[in-house]
Amino acid sequence: IVDSISTLNLEARMDDWRSWGMVGLGTAALGLVSAGIYYLGYRKGHSMSANSGTTVKGKSYEMVDALTNYLTQHNVDDSVLSKLRSFSVKHHRGRMTSPVEVGKLLTILCQAIGARKVIDIGVFTGCSAYAMAVGLPNGGKVVACDINMEYIQLGQPYWIEGGVSDKIDLRIQPATKTLQDLLDKSSYTASDEDTSRPS
Repeated sequence: IVDSISTLNLEARMDDWRSWGMVGLGTAALGLVSAGIYYLGYRKGHSMSANSGTTVKGKSYEMVDALTNYLTQHNVDDSVLSKLRSFSVKHHRGRMTSPVEVGKLLTILCQAIGARKVIDIGVFTGCSAYAMAVGLPNGGKVVACDINMEYIQLGQPYWIEGGVSDKIDLRIQPATKTLQDLLDKSSYTASDEDTSRPS
């Protein structure tokens, strides 16, 4: 009986490690995709800047060109997320707002991998957390990590209006502590993150 219990415990631990391995691969893939998108956007913006004398800004809502117009016209937020994004970009720290195509990508990735639990590091007003919550099934959770409630409070009414607030598990503390807490509990079978802002 003891050998059987030990074998079951070992198999359960191996399943946990396999799950975390998949989490690592998924996160690495998302990082590569995000880095590629950022690099292409930076190159395009840098090229435009060199040719026109404009300042490089790097986010699609700050640029006007055919590709950006196509992306924004074909990646439409739901009405509440659209209001949240419009509100957020007008804020004096609005540069931290993820553009519409990034939010749509996060929603699609969550749906495509069947994620039930994801991690958003650096929340600001919560556009990315909202977008990921939309991609999760009922009962899914976005662990939203930040160290500043000031901006999050601005976005929370939109989370409630959009019906996603019950999917967002807000953690106001350094993300390293939250991640360690999650590792200690070994409760995650899938993960995703938005690391565009340190926290």
